[in-house]
Amino acid sequence: MPRLFLVLAVLLLVATCGPPPVGRTRAPAEPSRTSAGGGPGPTPDEPAPVIETSALPGRARTGQWRQAAVNHGDHSTAVHDLVVLGDGTAYAVGGIHKYGRPGGLLLQRWDGSTWRQEAGPRVPVAAAAERLVSGTSADDLWIIDPGGAATVEAHDPGVRAFHRAGGTWSSTLLGNTVRQFYPLDLDVVAPGAAWAVGCDTHAADLMKCPSTVVEFRGGAWQRHSVPITARSLSGRGPSDVWVVGHDPVTGQPAAASFDGVAWTRQSLPRLPKPTGGRIQDWHASLLDMLFTGDDELLAVGYVRWVDVGPSELRDGHEQDDGDDRFHVRSLVMRYSAGRWSYRLGVDGPAGDRLELAPAGRGDAWATDGTSRLWRLSGTRWVKQLDLRETSIEAIASWPGAPTAWAATVTETSGNGTRHRQAAYWRVD
Repeated sequence: MPRLFLVLAVLLLVATCGPPPVGRTRAPAEPSRTSAGGGPGPTPDEPAPVIETSALPGRARTGQWRQAAVNHGDHSTAVHDLVVLGDGTAYAVGGIHKYGRPGGLLLQRWDGSTWRQEAGPRVPVAAAAERLVSGTSADDLWIIDPGGAATVEAHDPGVRAFHRAGGTWSSTLLGNTVRQFYPLDLDVVAPGAAWAVGCDTHAADLMKCPSTVVEFRGGAWQRHSVPITARSLSGRGPSDVWVVGHDPVTGQPAAASFDGVAWTRQSLPRLPKPTGGRIQDWHASLLDMLFTGDDELLAVGYVRWVDVGPSELRDGHEQDDGDDRFHVRSLVMRYSAGRWSYRLGVDGPAGDRLELAPAGRGDAWATDGTSRLWRLSGTRWVKQLDLRETSIEAIASWPGAPTAWAATVTETSGNGTRHRQAAYWRVD
């Protein structure tokens, strides 16, 4: 699920380090191994403090979300991403902080009865790190830590991918340079086959941020030349990988697929634009996708534009009175039997951090980093949760399984400090 909204401020801090290379290149691997118990690693932080998690009693009716567990203690915790494996095991990755100071990596696992903290790789301190997690098994778990994409200090080793295999964590430098890759999405499409997409330059507007797609193969990350600006990716194997995003020239939504040899741009319906001489900044993008069948997929995003308010002549010059109206529509696109269809609506999530998870029968759970959680049934959005003063940071499920997980963060203030408390919600 792409992390788009919160990276804006981070990306503004990052300096561009030259033009990206053309085509596909191989980035040098920099293996650094650390035991699962947290031995030496690249620029190690202090050992992560112990985080206690309490299970909450009770069981909701089938199809209803309920809070199942909550982290507590002196340390702030925030979950950035979730993944659910085929055996029902779930992993959460995030950050640990105390008294507003940057802290270490948080790795927690649902083992079927409770959420437990696990020893993760040792990572550098990064104040604004949005970490990603994916995998195919407990012994094929991948974590991306933005590292130097969030801080530009010289000692920071930068954006790294950590891989656990054989009970041991290894790390490789992701992408070409630290300042040309800020990760947005991660998917492990087959054992040991990780793919990631991210921004490759800093930009105030993510519509203008070029994308980079990288694949881990042969012990190193290889860069792909993709015919669209990608914002999310998903795959069912190294020869069946899809990306969605937008066309940087037309502002229309876009998608492309990889068959193991070459990329093919998909022919999507062209969205109509509002008519009128005062419509400005119209653009659309797909932000996340998932497979809903053997030859079916779902992609969701938004359409935005500005209806510039009336103006009048003052001293011979046209002056805008500032009465502009900003419009947002949710965009749902489905691919089935070789054809694409779409629907625009005023309901549903439309934020930059939109994320999907399978909900069965072609449906999907969705959140966009706000307090709301939605279910998409066909083309109709139904609101499931709206949590006061709490943000829903991540959502995940396994296709065909009845259980889905969501991670929330509630922030409180007191004595001049802010405290963040992560919690886990589930539906069966």
